Amino acid sequence: MLAVWDSDQAIYSDRSIIAALASIILWYGAVPLSGFAFVSHRKASQRLDHIIPCEGRTQRRSSANVSSMVRKPVEIERKFLVKSLPPGWKATPRSPIRQGYFSIRDKDIEIRLREIGSKRCITIKAGRGLVRLEEEILISRERFEALWPLVRKVSIQKTRYRIPCAGRTVEVDVYGGHHRGLITAEVEFRSLRAAKVFHPPAFLGREVTGNRRYTNESLAQSTLHRFRKRCHGI
Repeated sequence: MLAVWDSDQAIYSDRSIIAALASIILWYGAVPLSGFAFVSHRKASQRLDHIIPCEGRTQRRSSANVSSMVRKPVEIERKFLVKSLPPGWKATPRSPIRQGYFSIRDKDIEIRLREIGSKRCITIKAGRGLVRLEEEILISRERFEALWPLVRKVSIQKTRYRIPCAGRTVEVDVYGGHHRGLITAEVEFRSLRAAKVFHPPAFLGREVTGNRRYTNESLAQSTLHRFRKRCHGI
């Protein structure tokens, strides 16, 4: 098992997580992660030569091999506030979600730990707004539970409803905990053109795509601020 260190906490990783980090770095650019061993396009492959794990030990790999391990993961998504929930929304498929965020310096990079229904994963995202790079790695329940204490203070809880709409699926998130009362919706697209020509249904309100205030990471941070204020009076 390879330990990848953040400035405040350790994230235990395997080959798939390292490949995901490499994918984001190689396609996004300079990434000043606090404490991580990756800094740029040129140095990423060189440093990965020394940290790709193999059967419990470190194995050297060439830059060419590292490049072949990564792909171009892209998420194209628009986000809205929900004005009023449509009739029958409670009868649509739903999943409980809890997710937390590891602390890193670069605000355009996020590393998320998520449990959605029976699925658990680590997701690495880069960028803001309509188009983002994204890589997701499935993990076991045991690994999730081991990592969860590291992100518990910077986390959110919500229930996701999948509402069919004009041949698409609108994912509506009803938040709980400190964010109870907040309802947002996300729609994913296969192309920029499809995203731009999409006409939101009547139950969707103001668009907040790219608005940092409504990113899940920012919402989780607001939970942390409340926690600190309550416990330490700051």
